[in-house]
Amino acid sequence: MPMAALASDGLMAAALTRLGDEQGALRALERAADLDPRNAELRCLLADAQKSLDHKREALNSYREALRLDPGYVPAYVNLGNLCAEMGHFDVAVRTYSHALRIAPTCASALISRGTTFLRINLVEEARRDFEKAVELEPGNSLAQANYAACQVICGDNVKALEALNSALRMAPDNLHISYNKALFMLGLGDYEKGWPLFEVRHQIQNRGFVGPADRAWRGEQALAGKTLLLHAEQGLGDTIQFCRYATLAAERGARVLLLVPRPLKRLMQTL
Repeated sequence: MPMAALASDGLMAAALTRLGDEQGALRALERAADLDPRNAELRCLLADAQKSLDHKREALNSYREALRLDPGYVPAYVNLGNLCAEMGHFDVAVRTYSHALRIAPTCASALISRGTTFLRINLVEEARRDFEKAVELEPGNSLAQANYAACQVICGDNVKALEALNSALRMAPDNLHISYNKALFMLGLGDYEKGWPLFEVRHQIQNRGFVGPADRAWRGEQALAGKTLLLHAEQGLGDTIQFCRYATLAAERGARVLLLVPRPLKRLMQTL
């Protein structure tokens, strides 16, 4: 009976996760973990559910409990490292990934995660080595290719960066973040013909750009006289100050111009 209940809770958690009911999935995993308290995999899944709900302290404890139950369980090390990095404990994260790699030297996910953390603490050469090895181990891994590209940009090797970005997009053509990174890369090279159209993907990414009806965007084809034009900030304060001059240009074409800017710039923008 307990094994049947355990299986039922596990299946229920998986189904609820797919349906987006994270709270329900968490409760099912808590029941499953109570029924089988020595199951490291279940404890790790419970930690994942806690992390997704931003219960960071509980997730830390659950990952550590999973590793106490099974000191060789690599996914728990990788996920614990990810959580530590998310919390800003970068040194702990690197040590955790490194422990995972001592157990499983060919674990690409540990290499990618450690490389990403190395980049965040400006250890570029260490990051490059990790991403390069991850690509060698899993050349079809789009995440490895995308991170390798980002590292090559920092290292100044634009040829390798573009090759890796194109490889990543061939593997994951619908990945909006990789497309966005390529747009930034092309714009950085001054290739505006390719960069600007690709940059439009930012509107499909949460917290990037302005969320509004794409069919109402003004693209320069229509006359502005008598129309109302909303100009909105989407980058930093400096970018907003630099490009607010277009409000005046639009007004000169006969538009009624509205500005949507960060609150600290309100008084300044009112002087336009």
